[in-house]
Amino acid sequence: MADDGIDPLKEAAILAKAQTKDEAHVPTLLQSFALQGPNGTYGVLVTDIIIILSMVLMLWHKGKPGSLWCTNTAHAVALALANLHATRIVHGDLPIGNLGFAFPQIAD
Repeated sequence: MADDGIDPLKEAAILAKAQTKDEAHVPTLLQSFALQGPNGTYGVLVTDIIIILSMVLMLWHKGKPGSLWCTNTAHAVALALANLHATRIVHGDLPIGNLGFAFPQIAD
């Protein structure tokens, strides 16, 4: 376990369990490792590039997304939670800052 309290192996296992073949609502875990820094060891999880939902809303023109976008976003969040629950994973803290949109992987 890292000094920051994050166990990268445990977190990686949770993401791997949540990432099923047809699940597009959970970030893909690309790599996980512990990093030794000047103030201790830190768990690092490398995923898709993600922008948090609250940032998307702040950047939105006039801050008012359309109702279809809101409906689709709420549906995607519900699907993601249903997938997590189906794999017996419960997310204990789900504020808007913990929701995000993944961007397609950038080719080298």
